[in-house]
Amino acid sequence: MMNKRIAIVLILMTLAGALVAMSSTNDAASVTNLYREAHRWLKTGEFDRARILFEQALSNAPGSAVATECASRIGDCYFSEANLRNALRAYERCLRDYPHGSARFNVQVKAGDCYVHLGDLDRARQCYKEWPMIVPNVEERIRQIKKPQQSALPPAPAGPSDGAR
Repeated sequence: MMNKRIAIVLILMTLAGALVAMSSTNDAASVTNLYREAHRWLKTGEFDRARILFEQALSNAPGSAVATECASRIGDCYFSEANLRNALRAYERCLRDYPHGSARFNVQVKAGDCYVHLGDLDRARQCYKEWPMIVPNVEERIRQIKKPQQSALPPAPAGPSDGAR
């Protein structure tokens, strides 16, 4: 009788573990789907819709595989709308919350671009100098960004992970 109870408890624990694993797999798939949909909206210029979905994916799974990308893309949405202060806040949040994230170098450079547009060249230089392999000539980058200010903002710089997952 005791062995039967132990067997039943073990079976129930195994089933519970399987259900938890299935749930987290579904959550990860859901977050990945949100990311993909948001990325599609970003590519079509629907920045508000994209940002909402990136924020939703990030809040649903801040530790997921796409969390750093979602945090970065929130900044890209703001940048694309020329909302530089919110873009900078989003990039800084990404750097703070995901200091070792895969998008770190790209986010740091984008933050530098925001600082140039906002006229804070010293902080822009600090951002760029951390990544000399991406921005080998800081002063040239600043000149290139400042030049188009007369017409419109350039698009947010593309990163190595720009393809939708």
